[in-house]
Amino acid sequence: MGNWIRWAEDVMHLWFPRLCASCGRALYHGEKVLCTLCGYDLPYTDFHLVATNPAARQLWGRVPFVQVTALLYFRKGGGVQRLMHALKYEGYTEVGHFLGRQLGEKLLESPLYQPPDFIVPVPLHPRRQSQRGYNQCDFIAQGVSEILQAPLLKDFLVRTHFTHSQTLSGRDSRQSNTSQAFAIRAIAPNKGAHFLLIDDLMTTGATLEACATTLLSHTTGQISIATLAYTK
Repeated sequence: MGNWIRWAEDVMHLWFPRLCASCGRALYHGEKVLCTLCGYDLPYTDFHLVATNPAARQLWGRVPFVQVTALLYFRKGGGVQRLMHALKYEGYTEVGHFLGRQLGEKLLESPLYQPPDFIVPVPLHPRRQSQRGYNQCDFIAQGVSEILQAPLLKDFLVRTHFTHSQTLSGRDSRQSNTSQAFAIRAIAPNKGAHFLLIDDLMTTGATLEACATTLLSHTTGQISIATLAYTK
């Protein structure tokens, strides 16, 4: 049976080759999402090993948290940007799930790790999600949830204000756009819970600050934050 499955996979791969989400080359057997070379070249931050990492320092004094980390460095024109583009705009949602599992594994390795009770993805506004067809953070959070064995709360935190792309916005503009953009849809399953907030990219931290502030205003619990990538 195993040989037949392998043969069927070979035929499918011949007609519909699976491509590396970063470089676009065909993937070989055993490779998922990324080819071996691109996987080897991923720019890991190792923030999970340092409490005073740059992502954590960026949120100091803005929101209380247990831990803040990011998996990868984001650089314009780099492989991580191509991965993020594939995830957000090309429907390659497996990128989010694949890297989300890696993020979860890094958290488990961390001496700072405190198990979360719930995983909460940063939500998209319904209009944005309708345009895109999905929320990329849901797939990242799903991967993290599988590794950490913590329940995923996809519809707990909602985005109430539609904002245009903030790619070129500065910190003050982002904070103004997001300060009251989120709300809680349902009663917290445990008001004293430890929530792990998941996003794709941390830049100024304004979105994460707004999400964390909203969560803390409706609970008596704690917040940790983890993102796929970090950029200064």
